[in-house]
Amino acid sequence: MQYCSYRQQQRLRQVLDKADLNLNYPHSFRCDYLWIDFDKIRPKITELNGIWIGQINQPNIETLAMFGPEVDRSDLYTALKSIGHAASMLIRQQVGGSPVLAIVSAKGSITFPQPAAEEEQIDRALQLYAGLLADGLVERDSKKTAQERRENEREATKAARRR
Repeated sequence: MQYCSYRQQQRLRQVLDKADLNLNYPHSFRCDYLWIDFDKIRPKITELNGIWIGQINQPNIETLAMFGPEVDRSDLYTALKSIGHAASMLIRQQVGGSPVLAIVSAKGSITFPQPAAEEEQIDRALQLYAGLLADGLVERDSKKTAQERRENEREATKAARRR
């Protein structure tokens, strides 16, 4: 999986692999998976017009897509959510004073279906992240984080036995 870091002052983008980050900077840097909890940000979404539901536990089906105004309020979505999870959403959100169409994934990617200049898209992404997505971030443990947690628990158990 690749991550794109962006330095606003330098207008620089750098694509890095998560494993490379953790291996190259073992003491000063740890890269974990962040997910967006759509339920947390839903009250702030101006208009929700589509949802892709993934990891459906049914034979021969991986992903379903539903489209329509306020599709998340339907009984069908509620039923499908119990056998899968919302992987992406198609939203129209106010960004910089104008409505912007965006597809946001639970893994944090932002796609703008309507073409625009690169600088404009970067500014939109930063504003969308700060104004909406940051409130829904949830950390998912990476393998490294889970391993560190287990090692810390073992050390704590050993220390407790010595007492």
